[in-house]
Amino acid sequence: QELVLHVGMAPHKLSDLITHNHTIATEFIVCMTHTNEIQKYYDALIDIKLSSNSLEVFAKMIQTVELPQEYIQGYLNKQMEECRTISDPKGQKRLVRILSLFLMSQIKSRATFFNKEMLMIINHFCIDFAKVNDVSNLHKLVQSELY
Repeated sequence: QELVLHVGMAPHKLSDLITHNHTIATEFIVCMTHTNEIQKYYDALIDIKLSSNSLEVFAKMIQTVELPQEYIQGYLNKQMEECRTISDPKGQKRLVRILSLFLMSQIKSRATFFNKEMLMIINHFCIDFAKVNDVSNLHKLVQSELY
């Protein structure tokens, strides 16, 4: 934690760190887990725009750190909602695809945070983006988990 203060790291700088070096960002967040500051970094992670790097950091965190279920669901809800608000059709399809692949991998790994409510939210996401590649596979997987 002293090193973090020494290099001037702060929650508002997390986005740049994830963009430029997601591996160090992941290690940094994991190292900060047992500090008083971690909640600020978790909040900053939720606020970061969806990208393959931010999902990679999040995936590593859920493998390494025990995150509260509400936080995980809040993060995933925010990412799905962000997909709905992207105005560039190509950019939207790309991010929907990335998020769909991420969700499929997590569901297949039997992640415990996919309760029925979360699966229903993902199901609605799949319906909204049914024409995007890989979403149909996610939808089939969600349907098999739900019924």
